[in-house]
Amino acid sequence: VYNPWAEAAANQAARELAAELGKVTASGSDSHGVKELGRSWMEIDDFDGPADFLEKLARARHVVTADSGTGRRS
Repeated sequence: VYNPWAEAAANQAARELAAELGKVTASGSDSHGVKELGRSWMEIDDFDGPADFLEKLARARHVVTADSGTGRRS
């Protein structure tokens, strides 16, 4: 779990809650402007349908660059 607008502790709490509940996690840029695009994303294998998507999402690669997270909002 990664939300660039959230504090590190909030992201950690979200990861822990997702694990506790057995939920698949995701990362996103939550971009609010062009300059924020492409700072975090997920890489997922091709999928065929909703069930396959969730299976592949569980194994997807979370990519977070050093420029991600502005700290403007938490």
